Amino acid sequence: MSVIQFKEFAKTLRVVKAEVLSLSKQTPKLTTEEICMTTTLKIMTQILKRVDKDVSAAIEQLKSEQSFSFEGQHSAGKEYKRGQLVTHKGCLWYCNNPTSRVPSTGQFDWTLAVKPMRASK
Repeated sequence: MSVIQFKEFAKTLRVVKAEVLSLSKQTPKLTTEEICMTTTLKIMTQILKRVDKDVSAAIEQLKSEQSFSFEGQHSAGKEYKRGQLVTHKGCLWYCNNPTSRVPSTGQFDWTLAVKPMRASK
């Protein structure tokens, strides 16, 4: 858990404590179980709103990054960006991370998308 996540968690706990105290003062006829359930529902609603916001932001980021472009034959020393496709030694390669490395298996920068076809006998 990062420091920022811990601070958010501590803040949430303070809000929960204040909510429980407030509910118990406002409605003394509520049982402890009812107060806990009401508080839990409010917390879950807040968490779901935050998660929904985070997921929506992540989806939008992925949408903006989701572009493919064919760059032709790989050029040594050229910087390639994520989503670019190149050919190298008869294969089609997908760029996963910004790189100027030559495509090959055994690295994370490139993924082999299409192998060359073998000649039939």
